[in-house]
Amino acid sequence: MQKDKSVQKQSGGTLYSSVIKLGPHSKRPKKGELAKVAVEAHKQWKGKHVGNNRAPGVTTAEYFRAGKDDHKILISTSEKLGSEGVGKQQEQPKHYLEQSRPKWRNRKNPDHGHEAKCGEMGVMALHGKCFPEKWPHDQGVTKQRKHKPKPQTKAGKRLSKKFKKQRTQKAKKERARARKEKPMMVTVGLKGKKKGEQKGKHKEMIVHPPCTGAKPNTNNAPDSGGCNTVVRHSKHNIVHPTTPIADSFDLGQFETSHVPLGNEASNDG
Repeated sequence: MQKDKSVQKQSGGTLYSSVIKLGPHSKRPKKGELAKVAVEAHKQWKGKHVGNNRAPGVTTAEYFRAGKDDHKILISTSEKLGSEGVGKQQEQPKHYLEQSRPKWRNRKNPDHGHEAKCGEMGVMALHGKCFPEKWPHDQGVTKQRKHKPKPQTKAGKRLSKKFKKQRTQKAKKERARARKEKPMMVTVGLKGKKKGEQKGKHKEMIVHPPCTGAKPNTNNAPDSGGCNTVVRHSKHNIVHPTTPIADSFDLGQFETSHVPLGNEASNDG
């Protein structure tokens, strides 16, 4: 995980990211295993970071297979401080934000409540850089097939029942395949403290749901929008917060690289 100097130069924000290119024989991670990768990445940048006041809050990871031998894990932290989040600057997250705004039109502030600085926004920006032709919402979509009308004879009706069962089984397999083709995304961070608890008591890492746009530590209905709406439009396969984090995950062969997310990006980092 490297600090993105291009983001720091452009907006003054702090963001860490990394791209892991998996080997051709590496297996697809399960949900808990992808969460484990995100946890290890979170620990890695935490070990490098200096100063708690500029530390990002969460780390998000996405697994995506673009082809037989082209599958990557994209990792980004949320962006701390800074003038404007990468979600409002890069094409793919900006597109999904625009699609989400009609859902927020009746709120006081019909925009992203965290200024598009969440880890999900950073990962979408990375996806756009690494897979510019492979938009998340286009992946894993199955087309409905037209079927012939049911025959009316008794023998035909018996066959119809048989074919209907086969079609149902086939449709289930197609939906399962489609889910696997969709990018899988997970966000992890420290478990939040309860009211009255001492700050820093919890060190446990957990899976977090996409944000709602509400201000931290409030139970009020959000005045702004959140990533929970944005990921519905991107059609990511989101790892549920109750998913247990795996104890380990073997990446196999892999290479890491850094992809700057600032508009005036340079490869220093």
